[in-house]
Order: sequence, then C-alpha cells, then structure tokens
Amino acid sequence: MADLSKELNDWLNSLQKHVNVTHEEKAEITGAGAKVYAEYLKKNTPVSSVNYSKGKQAGHASEKKKAHMRDMITYEPGLDAEKEKTGNTNVGYDGKYFNFVAMITNNGKRKMSAKEEANLHFVERSRKESEKAVQSAMEKKYREIKGN
Repeated sequence: MADLSKELNDWLNSLQKHVNVTHEEKAEITGAGAKVYAEYLKKNTPVSSVNYSKGKQAGHASEKKKAHMRDMITYEPGLDAEKEKTGNTNVGYDGKYFNFVAMITNNGKRKMSAKEEANLHFVERSRKESEKAVQSAMEKKYREIKGN
C-alpha cells in the first residue's frame, strides 16, 4: 500500500508541476500570444494616406500626431491595461488618443465613406484571423517553459 501511496504522490506532484504556472511564466506565455496578435492587428489596422512624419494636428488633439495608428500598437508581457502585474497581456494602442480613434474606426460613426465602412470591425477581424496562431504560439511557449 505504501508503494501505491508514493506513486500517487509522485503523480500528483508531476501533475501540479505541469498545471501550476507562476505569474512570470504566465506573462511569458501570454506575451508570446500577444506578439502574434499584435502582428495581425497591425496588418488589419486601417492607415490613412496622410504623412505624419513631421507632426500634424489631428482633430481636437492638443498635441501633434506623429505616427499612424498602425504604428502605435503596443503590449507589455505580463501587464494588463491598468499596468498591474497579473500575468495577462493586453494588446492595444499607445495613448488615449489612439485608443479613442481606434474605437471610432472599429465601431463606426453615423456618416461613413465606403473606405470607412470597409474598415469596420478590424479588431474583431484580427481576433478571428489570429485565434489559431495565438493559441499555437502560447502552447509552444508553455511547452518550452514546462519542458513538454
């Protein structure tokens, strides 16, 4: 009976090793998925024909815009939207201005051109297109960390 007890304890310990992940490990895993998702989001984010290299006043923003929304996609492995270390990784746009513009561009507005209508729901499209690639990247990183 002692052998069975030892075997069960060994099995339980090995199972816990593979199931439990620390915040740091979770940050690495979600960071790998975020990297892949950010690439899809960058590909699907609409870009205007305006050249912002020297800075340009855009809308009601007080500071000059110096980049396209596509170039302002950001994430930090292990940090959520409130910059707390939870192990989750949020992908978004750098700054309130770009988040606001992305929301309007994604969700639409009352009067839209054909180009604006074609760009609707680019965030959802990116999520759907990247789902398998994100899962694959996260699984690969998990196996790399846990040794499977």
